[in-house]
Amino acid sequence: MHFQSTQNDVGYELMMQYLAYTRATHLWFHGAHHSVRGVSFAGDHVELFGRIYSEVEESFDGAAEKAVGLFDESIVDPCGVTTLAANIMSKYPPPSKLSSHGMSRAGCMLIADYLAFVEHMFETLDSQGQLSLGLNDFLAAAANNLETYVYLLKQRKKQDDGMADSM
Repeated sequence: MHFQSTQNDVGYELMMQYLAYTRATHLWFHGAHHSVRGVSFAGDHVELFGRIYSEVEESFDGAAEKAVGLFDESIVDPCGVTTLAANIMSKYPPPSKLSSHGMSRAGCMLIADYLAFVEHMFETLDSQGQLSLGLNDFLAAAANNLETYVYLLKQRKKQDDGMADSM
């Protein structure tokens, strides 16, 4: 299945936004990886924020290839993707301004919003008959990974329940 390649096409716009969410999530969690400090530094640095940013960064390439295959090369325009990603990131406080607990909370909100977007994208494309079997599988796998990140971040937040937070 190859979709119409216009910027006014709903599928094109949703896929571009998906790429932007992926890049924004990668950049935000990479920032958290470098900004984390305190008692839980080692675990948060590598096992939480490091894992999330690395896996999301790796998933961007597959998402970009999927997007080009369904549409065309214009969808991976770095300026367009980066501009949209910056708009997404601007909705969340920068990790360097947060405590480790605050990073977990803000990161969980970012991932939850990304997951809600993936669900919206899935429903919209399905209702318009634009959800190929491969894209269905791709989005389901992305949602599965995002749900895992929500779990990990929620568990991290529980560690600090009751402690002061600078968020």
